[in-house]
Amino acid sequence: MADIANLERSRLRGATSKVKQQIKVRRKKEAEDDSIMGTNNSSIVSKRSVERLYYPEPHFFRYFVKKPQRRAPVINRGYWFRMYAIERTVDRFLSRNTIGKTKVIINLGCGDPLPFQLLAKNDEKLGDVIFVDVDYPDLIRKKAQCIAETPQLYDLLSHASYGSTTGAPGVSSDKYHAVGCDLRDLDQLQTLLERIVRPTEAMVLMTAEVSITYMDPDAADNLIKWAAALDDATFCLLEQYLPDGPDHPFAQTMIKHFNRLQTPLKSINRYPTLYHQQQRFRNNGWQHARCRSLWALWGDERFIMAEERLTLNSVEPFDEWEEFALFASHYVFLIAATCDAYLDDYLPALAKTESRQLFEGKEVHTEGFSQEKPIRAQLVQHSIIKSIATRDRVEISGDPLSLLAHLDKQGKHLLDCSAIGSFSALSSSYPRVTSNEPSLPSGCTITQLDARDLRLLAGGRKSPSVALQNCWVKQEHTRWTRTSDLPVPLYRHSATDVDIRAKENSLSGVLLYGGRSTKGCVQNGWFLWTPPLETDTNSNWAGGTWQQLACTGDQLEPRFGATFASIGGDRGVLMGGMSEDGHVLGEVYEWVLSQDTAKEWAVKVDNITSHVGSACSSLCRFGATLTWCEVGWVLAGGVVDHRLLPRNEEILEITPVWREEVIDIVPQRIALDLTMSPSRPFLIGHYAAAQNGNVIISGGGAVCFSFGSCLNQKLWSLGVYDLQDWDIHEEQGRADSSDSPVQKKSPMKCDGPLEPALMVDRVVVKSDTDFERIIANAQPVLIEGLSLGACTSLWTLDYLKNAIESDREVVVHESQKSHMSFSQKNFTYVTKHFATFINEILPGGASPHQYLRSLAVGKPADQPANFFKDYPELSADVQIPPELRAVKDNMHSSVLRVAGDINMWLHYDVMANILIPMSTPKCLFLYPPKSISSLSFPPGSTTSTMDPTTDDAKAYLPQPLIAYLDPTLAPGRSQVLYIPPLWAHAALPPSEMASVIPKGFDNTAPSDRAHHSIALNIFFRPYSDEMYAAGRDIYGNRDLRPYEQGRGWVNRIIKSMRGLHPDARGFYTERLVDELRESLKDKL
Repeated sequence: MADIANLERSRLRGATSKVKQQIKVRRKKEAEDDSIMGTNNSSIVSKRSVERLYYPEPHFFRYFVKKPQRRAPVINRGYWFRMYAIERTVDRFLSRNTIGKTKVIINLGCGDPLPFQLLAKNDEKLGDVIFVDVDYPDLIRKKAQCIAETPQLYDLLSHASYGSTTGAPGVSSDKYHAVGCDLRDLDQLQTLLERIVRPTEAMVLMTAEVSITYMDPDAADNLIKWAAALDDATFCLLEQYLPDGPDHPFAQTMIKHFNRLQTPLKSINRYPTLYHQQQRFRNNGWQHARCRSLWALWGDERFIMAEERLTLNSVEPFDEWEEFALFASHYVFLIAATCDAYLDDYLPALAKTESRQLFEGKEVHTEGFSQEKPIRAQLVQHSIIKSIATRDRVEISGDPLSLLAHLDKQGKHLLDCSAIGSFSALSSSYPRVTSNEPSLPSGCTITQLDARDLRLLAGGRKSPSVALQNCWVKQEHTRWTRTSDLPVPLYRHSATDVDIRAKENSLSGVLLYGGRSTKGCVQNGWFLWTPPLETDTNSNWAGGTWQQLACTGDQLEPRFGATFASIGGDRGVLMGGMSEDGHVLGEVYEWVLSQDTAKEWAVKVDNITSHVGSACSSLCRFGATLTWCEVGWVLAGGVVDHRLLPRNEEILEITPVWREEVIDIVPQRIALDLTMSPSRPFLIGHYAAAQNGNVIISGGGAVCFSFGSCLNQKLWSLGVYDLQDWDIHEEQGRADSSDSPVQKKSPMKCDGPLEPALMVDRVVVKSDTDFERIIANAQPVLIEGLSLGACTSLWTLDYLKNAIESDREVVVHESQKSHMSFSQKNFTYVTKHFATFINEILPGGASPHQYLRSLAVGKPADQPANFFKDYPELSADVQIPPELRAVKDNMHSSVLRVAGDINMWLHYDVMANILIPMSTPKCLFLYPPKSISSLSFPPGSTTSTMDPTTDDAKAYLPQPLIAYLDPTLAPGRSQVLYIPPLWAHAALPPSEMASVIPKGFDNTAPSDRAHHSIALNIFFRPYSDEMYAAGRDIYGNRDLRPYEQGRGWVNRIIKSMRGLHPDARGFYTERLVDELRESLKDKL
C-alpha cells in the first residue's frame, strides 16, 4: 500500500501545469455548483412559509423542509406571487388542446413539488401529462430519497422506481420523472429526455424560475436555443433583471447579496433589461417572445384579478407596499413560444404605461414634461440637526414635516421638527422630549400651518391592522399637546394645510383624506381640522376640532398613500395613491374646499386626469413626498404603477398654473448630479423639507426583500446650480424672463393624445452667442424666427422641377415600402432624371417611395456634398443668418433632401447639424446618446438595425423626443431644427405623421397635405479638429478619433488573450470593463 501511495504522490508531483489548471477549474466549478444548490434550500424554506399561510392542505413543501420558518410579510407575498405566476402558466398549458400529443412539463430546477400538488388534485386535465424535474445530480438524489421515504409522495406515483433507471440519478414513474443532469450538458439532457418521451413529438412547457441565471450566459443561451428547436414548445422564464441599472439601491443590495453567497446573477450583465431578455430568446431561435415585470403583472387584471389580491390581505397584515413593488419591479417574467396562438393567454400584452421601458438602467421619457433640469445633490455630514432660535422658515405640507423625527438615538421619539438651521450651525446635540409627548408612529402625518407656526400630528399605526386616532399640536418652543382625536383611526392618509375664514379672520386648518383604518380597511372620507379662532398658548390650540365633510363631484375610489397638496389655499390636487387591492391608481383630481349658505364646509372633486395627460404615469405615485419651496412643488420618490421609477423621474418639480379655472400641472424632471456623493439616494420611506431654496432629504431606505437592508445614512441636500436655471423654467408658467438671452416659447397647443412637452422645445435665438449656448447644452431645439431667405416659402416640388434641369441625373433610394431599412437593404440605388424623380413622388405618382440625398457633383465618392456649389440655381434662395455663424464657420457639408412617402432609418451623426424644412412638414424621432445601448447599433456602425416606428419596437424602446417641423403653420415663420452630435434620429414617412401629430395640432391636420418632404441639411463640426479621425469622411459619420482608437485597442486586447483559457479571458475582461467604468466615473 505504501508503494502505491508513493507512486500516486510521484504521479501528482509530475503532473503538468495544464492538469493542475484543470483540477483548479473543476474544483472552482464544484464550489460554484454547491453554492447554487444552496440557493435552492433557501428558496424552498421561503415557499414553505408561504404554503403554511396561504395554501390549503395538503401541503408538500413540508416534506422537503424539516425546520420551517415564518418569513417577513414582504418575502411571503413576493414568493406567493412568484409561485402564482408559475402555477398560472402551468394551468394555462394544461388547458390547451393536446391534438393527440403528450404534454410534457420540464422544470429546469427541481425545488418545487408542483407536480405532487397537481397529482393530488387528480384533475382530469392531467390525463396525458408527464412531469420532469431536471437539476444537479446531487439535488436529484436527495429529492429521490425524500420521495422514496415519504408515503404522501410516493403513493401519488404509479410504477415508481428509484435510482439510475434513466442512466442518471432520479425517479421514474408513469407521470413523474426526476432526472439528475447538468444543464450545461445538452447532449446528455437530450438523451435522458428521449428515454422518457420524444420531445419533438410532444407539447413541451419548460419552466426556469431563478435557475438558469446562475449559469454562464453562453451555456444558458445554448439551453434556450436547444429548447427552441422543439416543434411545439413554450418556455417560461422568471429571474432577476435591472430596470434602472446596477446602481439603483435595490439592485445594488440584490447583486451584493448573491455575490456574497458566491452565486452571482450572471444573466443580468448581458441581459439587464426587458428588451434584452426578449431579444435574447428571439436571437436564439424563438419566433415569439414576450416579457413583463412582476410588478406590471401585479396590477394587470388579465393576469391576476383584484379579488385574488384582496384575498391575500385577509391572510396576513401587510403594509410593505414599497418594498414589494421594488422586489416585483426587479423580476422579469417571460414567455417564449414556437407559435403565438396561446401567447396572450400565458402573458397579457403590455399595458399602455409600459410602452416606455427602461434600457441599460436609463429611460428616455419626455412625454408630458418640460426640459430636464440638472441639480446638485450632496451629502450633509451630520446625522443630527438642532433647532436654533434664529432660523429660516420651513414651508412644509404633510408627512415631510416629520423630517427630523428619526434622529432620536432610539428611533422612537419625536424631536423638534420646527426648523433646520444653516449647515454651519448644525450640531450633534438635539432636544429631548418628555415621556408624555408622542412617539412618532408609522404612517402618521405632520402638517405645518401658517398660523403661528402650528403643527398638527394626526394618526399613524401600531401595526398594519391597528390604526391610531391620536392627534397632537405644537407651536415653536412648546411641547406637543393632545388635541381632538380623529373621527376614525387612520394611517397612510393624506393631509395638507388649507385657508379657512371665520369672523373675517383668515386661519389655517388641516384637510385630511383617505388612508387605512383598523384591520387595513381603506377609507374614502374627507375631514377638516379647525383651530380655535383666538388663542395665544399652545394649550388653547389643543381645542381644535375635527369635522367630516360632504364630498360632491366626481367619484373617488378609496385610496391610501396618495400625494396631496393645497394650491391657492382653498383648492389643490390629489394624485395617485393605492387601492385596497394593492394597485397604484392613476388619476389626478382637483379639489375645492368651500362653505355653503349654512356655513358648512364641503369638498368638490373634479377628475382632471385627461387634462394632465400622459404625465399622470409619473405623477400618480404611492408613498411619495411633496415639498413646497420657492419655485414650486418638488415630488420625490415613491412607487408608480406597472414600472419602477427611473432615476430621471424620481424627482419632479411641479409648477401648478391656473388656466381657465383648471389647474395646469407642468412637471419637470430633475437630473441629480451625484459627482460629490458616493451613491444615489434611496427615495423610499424618506422625509423631505425645504430650506433656503434647497430640499433636504432625510432618512429613507427599505428592506430589500430577502437580500438585506439599504438605508440612507446621511442627509441629502438637493439644490439648483444657479438661479438662472429656475428663471428659465418659470418663464413658461409664472415668471417673466425677458432678460434671458435664449427665450423659450410656450409649447404648441395639442388636443390629441400627445402632450406638448413630448415635443422638442421651441426657442428664439437673438445672437450667435445664444446659438453657441445651445450647442454647449447639447439638446435638440427648434429655432424659430431666423431669416433664411426665400427657400422656406418658395421651395415646392413644382418649383424645384422648374428650377433644376429636367435631364439632370440624380441617384435616389427606391423602395417598395415606406420604411427603408439599411440593414435589410430593402431598397435599391437608382439613377434617373431629376424631373422623372419628382413626377414619380407626386401624389398618384408611379413610385412614391423614393428618397434623394444630394451628392457632390463630379466626385461624389471623394468629396462631401456642398449644396451651394452643387445646386447654384437654388443657392441664391438660401442664406445662413449671422446668428448661425458657428454653422458657417465650421461647415462640413450641406445636403439637399427630397423624399416621397418614405422614412429615413434610425442613425446618428457624429457631426452636429441643422435641418431646415421647406414648405412641407417633417417629423423626426430623436433619442439621446445615453440610450445608444438600447437602439441596436452594431459595434462601429452609425446605423441601427432597428426600425423604431414599428409597434414591436415602440413597446420596448425609450420614449423618443419628437420634432415636428411645419413651416406652413404660419407664413414666414421659419424653422431650424438643431440636432446635437450622437443623437440618434429617424424620420417618419409623411403619410404616418398623422398618427403621431394628431389632428388639431395648431389647427392643422398633417394627413391633409403630407405626401413628401423637402429640406436642407447642413453638417458642421462642434468639436476641435483633433477630435475627428483623419482621412476621408464623405457623409460626416465617421466616429470620433478616441472611439476609433479605442476600438483598435480593444481588438489588440482580444488578440492578446487568445491563448488563455475561456475562464481566464472572461475573468480579465470583466476586470478591465470594471476598471474602465470606474476610471470614467472618477475622471470624466
